[in-house]
Amino acid sequence: MKKTFSININGVLFNIDEDAFEKLNDYLKTLKKHFKNTEGGDDIVNDIEARLAEILKSRILDLQHIVTINDVDFIIETLGQPFEIDDESETDSTKKSKKSFAKKRIFRDPDNQIFGGVASGLGTYFNIDFVIIRLIFILSILAGGVGIIVYLTLWILTPMATTTAEKIEMEGEKVDIKSIEKKVGEELESLKVRFQDFSNEAGDLLKKKKIDSANGINQFGQILYNIFRVFIRVLTLLIGIIFLVVGTALILTLAVTYLGLIPTIHFEEFSIGSLSLPSFLNNYIITTPYELILNVAIFLVLFIPVVGLIFNGIRLIFNFGRQKIFDISAIVLWFLATMVAFTLSVKTMEQFKTESKQIVINTLDSIQSDTLNLAVLNQQFYKDLKQESSNSIYLEDEEIMFSSKDSFYGNSGLTFSRADGENFELLIRKSAKGENTTEAKERIERIKTHYVIKGNSLEIDPYYTLVLNEKWRCQEVTFEIKVPEGKTLFIDKKTRNYFQWHYWYQSKRKMSGKYWLMTENGLEETMTN
Repeated sequence: MKKTFSININGVLFNIDEDAFEKLNDYLKTLKKHFKNTEGGDDIVNDIEARLAEILKSRILDLQHIVTINDVDFIIETLGQPFEIDDESETDSTKKSKKSFAKKRIFRDPDNQIFGGVASGLGTYFNIDFVIIRLIFILSILAGGVGIIVYLTLWILTPMATTTAEKIEMEGEKVDIKSIEKKVGEELESLKVRFQDFSNEAGDLLKKKKIDSANGINQFGQILYNIFRVFIRVLTLLIGIIFLVVGTALILTLAVTYLGLIPTIHFEEFSIGSLSLPSFLNNYIITTPYELILNVAIFLVLFIPVVGLIFNGIRLIFNFGRQKIFDISAIVLWFLATMVAFTLSVKTMEQFKTESKQIVINTLDSIQSDTLNLAVLNQQFYKDLKQESSNSIYLEDEEIMFSSKDSFYGNSGLTFSRADGENFELLIRKSAKGENTTEAKERIERIKTHYVIKGNSLEIDPYYTLVLNEKWRCQEVTFEIKVPEGKTLFIDKKTRNYFQWHYWYQSKRKMSGKYWLMTENGLEETMTN
């Protein structure tokens, strides 16, 4: 029966028979002798032993199993013999044909990592520049934060390439003596370069210290300067990320608002439905025969700063140099676009210069009841009309403007107050702006409002009407219902779906569908009429 031995290879115990032990021992002695005078030889042998242990563990699932000479032959065949490295008799074509590659494995790359080495590991696996992978992660983070989840998931699931063999597998090469020697040599060369750079910097600092030895303040100042440089780099990186995030958000907003990419655009308390910014300006605001030129100029005024913000964010993150030609061209183009937009908008801005107001008082003496029923006029008409209309503007949940084929409709305001006399009253307040008072008054006269009285009910049209080509110049209409003290107002439930509410004491949702008694303190809810 053959003798067996227990040997420790790279911290792992193996049981090995006598023949296998002698052959493996001779192989390791040959390796140590071969790499004895090689720079980094001990590291090379240690990495080869680590790889040897990995191969044995993969072949021997049961640690009580005895390593045989067949296992050792497999190891030597896989790793190769030292003399194969020195064989230089082969031609280049023969070497190329014999060069073997292993299947690539994904690892996190510790040598080129910034955070977890995920991007550099993926770049090595797919043979793509690390910067491109990092840029893809940054863009995916900005587009909803998906990149953060993907990056953290890969960070958790992907192992770090800690050993030389894993680094070789990450690059897709076969792990043998040649590749291990090559990898260790590359790492040593990299360390040399870094050490040389450090030595040069240390030498420069030492020379400076000798020169300034009479004054220790200069040395302290140099340390502060280096700390300041690091602080500035971190600060520029943070600013770059902020610029990139804000710029991306603005470019998306610009695309949505200017190009009308989605049906409804929501702001904090304002939204435009199915209406791009150029359409909104052309239909409701600007007065110029050069609408196309003005829209292009406005687009450039908004677009250029946003692109500049994104470009400078990327420049600060990756420490790119400034492009003076790009910067100067963008500034000149933006200045010209601003001048064109301002010049073509002067006529429009002048039409907002003067405001005029009108108040019409209507005494509702035909209503003899102590209760006035308030309802909405033409509800079905507006319901059908809104389904056909595509251009509309919303304020909160109120549709304040929309247009049909032949008319422009603006939502009227509604409020309540106490009457001085015994009769209900309806005040209609109108206002508009113009280039002068006469023009503003003419605009008020073109505002059409409607209401009807049916028995004890007052039905008010919730929208005032303008002709379609009438531009918006702050036209406003507010209906004020004055209720005598001691009398009651019933507000139909449908009113909450229309009017802009100007009665600040109660919300329209609370007041709709209820009876309200006028007291000396204002309207108070009452259970009956």
